[in-house]
Amino acid sequence: MTQRISRWGIGPWLTIITAVYAAIVLIIDFALDPLFKIPAVPSVVLYSISGVLIAGGIVMLALSGRDLNRAYDTGEICTTGMFAVCRHPIYSAWILYILPGLALLFGSWLLLTVPAVMYLAFRILIRKEENYLEENFGETYLDYKRRVYAVFPTIFKKQ
Repeated sequence: MTQRISRWGIGPWLTIITAVYAAIVLIIDFALDPLFKIPAVPSVVLYSISGVLIAGGIVMLALSGRDLNRAYDTGEICTTGMFAVCRHPIYSAWILYILPGLALLFGSWLLLTVPAVMYLAFRILIRKEENYLEENFGETYLDYKRRVYAVFPTIFKKQ
């Protein structure tokens, strides 16, 4: 068994990378204000979609955090609740819901690149967590990995 991974996993590094990129993009977006605005979509529509995405992401984040903390404290692998839908629902909440919702709230096409960059960083960094889980939970984790997608919700179970 390898040394136990932090409760936060790759989260701190993923947050730093995403925050730095988001700061650069925000500066560019504000400097070139009208250039990146989403045209022809009424603000009320953008705000409504944004609200639904952010609210859904926060619920997913809270439920996932609760379940992850319980499993981490007992040294078990979590495969129920939001973890039955995707293997990394905390990262998923940010990548698929919260960050896109914030981009729509600002009404910016350029800000929609932030979740894409976070996803790319996730794909690179997640190997550390995945390797740890494979080493420590063996076939149980490998079976779970075969059935459930990493970030995108597994509506129809993988075979």
